[in-house]
Amino acid sequence: DDLVGGGKSGISKPTENTVMKFATDVTLKNLELFKETVESFKKQLTGEQLDIFYLRWGQANLDWEEIAEKQFVSNATIYRKRAGILETYARMKGVL
Repeated sequence: DDLVGGGKSGISKPTENTVMKFATDVTLKNLELFKETVESFKKQLTGEQLDIFYLRWGQANLDWEEIAEKQFVSNATIYRKRAGILETYARMKGVL
């Protein structure tokens, strides 16, 4: 009897192995939780707050003075609006 093929005694499951790595990756789990938190948070913001959110923490990444200028408001006003955004976040997280 000639054995043809041979090789490993087990069957390779590269897709299953990759899925298991992702399912147990702590960093990835934390990033997914953070994404869910941000998405939930954004749903609680007003339209104006969401605009400010994107100007500050989105791709624009502007500082507060630049945001005030873009929104045509004073620095004091933008800081009050920032406080409102942060208060919304604190309430969502159960801090307030």
